[in-house]
Amino acid sequence: MNFVAHSALLGFPFLAFCFFSLMPASRAVLATYILGWLFLPQAGYDLGGVPDYNKPAAIGIGALVGAIVFSPSPLFTLRWRWFDAPIVIFCLWPLATHLFNGHGFMTGMNWLVEHAFLWGVPYLMGRAYCRTHDQLRELAFAIFFGGLIYAPFCWFEIRFSPKLHLTLYGFFQHSFAQHVRYNGFRPIVFMQHGIMVGVWMACSTLVGIWLWRTKVFTKLFGIRAVWWIGLMLVTTVYCKAGSGMSALLLGLGAFFVCRRGLPTLSLTLLALVPMAYLGSRASKIWEGESLAVFVQSIDLERGGSLAARMRQEGLYVDKAYQSPIFGFGGGDFIPRDEEGKQLVRGNDGFWIITLGMYGFVSLISVFTALTLPALLVAYREMTGPRIESNVLVPLAVITTLFEIDCLPNAMINPLYLLCAGAVSTGVSLPRFNISDQYKVKLTSMESTSPTRGSIPAS
Repeated sequence: MNFVAHSALLGFPFLAFCFFSLMPASRAVLATYILGWLFLPQAGYDLGGVPDYNKPAAIGIGALVGAIVFSPSPLFTLRWRWFDAPIVIFCLWPLATHLFNGHGFMTGMNWLVEHAFLWGVPYLMGRAYCRTHDQLRELAFAIFFGGLIYAPFCWFEIRFSPKLHLTLYGFFQHSFAQHVRYNGFRPIVFMQHGIMVGVWMACSTLVGIWLWRTKVFTKLFGIRAVWWIGLMLVTTVYCKAGSGMSALLLGLGAFFVCRRGLPTLSLTLLALVPMAYLGSRASKIWEGESLAVFVQSIDLERGGSLAARMRQEGLYVDKAYQSPIFGFGGGDFIPRDEEGKQLVRGNDGFWIITLGMYGFVSLISVFTALTLPALLVAYREMTGPRIESNVLVPLAVITTLFEIDCLPNAMINPLYLLCAGAVSTGVSLPRFNISDQYKVKLTSMESTSPTRGSIPAS
């Protein structure tokens, strides 16, 4: 890391503090998380016996301190509900795992804090500071604008190769070879991997499409929304990430069904995708050959890679059953033969890493936490009148798309946890059609935003 990287990581909590001092808490939370995750370096400090200080920690500390100092009421008046239990269990379970495996209390606490900053704090911020229709609408706009802001950086790296992180922060954050695709480059910008960028751009595009099609936003800087959506769609395609394209197509399909008057069916089916995969793979009912054959019919190389991944997942599941409740913690959960030789090259899937590290309790809790937003919105839509411009729908959709991406990848983005927390709060809000009350343009957002301290208890 160079001086700029050190300064960015160490100085970001102070910048977040400034956000909270200058704007309403709900907007400060959005600015802290979106700008922090999009532009901070992919780095951190190993502090030995205490939790590492890294990108999620810098953002989480800034958000927590700013919120407590300038607008503590939403945090302390938040009423916890039953649907918050899964994320709480997931954040606490590393302590139980490491104690069970004899790794010591401090080791367990370090992993607990890491889970809290990456998963728990953004969920809490979404629950506490997205309590009104205005704030939910601003979150949806912020997700779309975050993608729009990232588009020029993506195009720079598509044209000139992934070099922004190296140029600004002094090192490349991943393997350069993995970002050469189809006789060109795929952008990584300041994120962990190009796959994370592709999924982010797809989800931002989907939120923008929903806001445009429901007439919640029509223009930006005097330019019609359709042109901005077109730019985002093209950028997503040129990110050259299969996960991003899959997320885009799944999201468009979900929106199509929603717009045909079946939001409950659409959200429920989407939420069942990761649950069905986990249930069939963890129980060994389905070995995954049919999926690999289908992908091979489209892309032989990718299909072969998927077939190898499926075989390796099966070996990991067999290993996980040796310690199904608590997992192996920091121990060796890599499958080996009788002579100790490693049977696999490794696995990138978040679900299999979680299963091996922390066991079935952790796996079930985290995927339940990611599934519940879509199911809660589906139930809300089923039990009341349809609301065309309900921004809970796109927020729940992109949270579920992130969950689906956690099956093959481990690209954890706390912005989706922010959405999950916001949706969990939003499902209890009174119903009304937002598009009837707001014909939103950027220039009019200020007049409808709440002032600091105006957030009601939930």
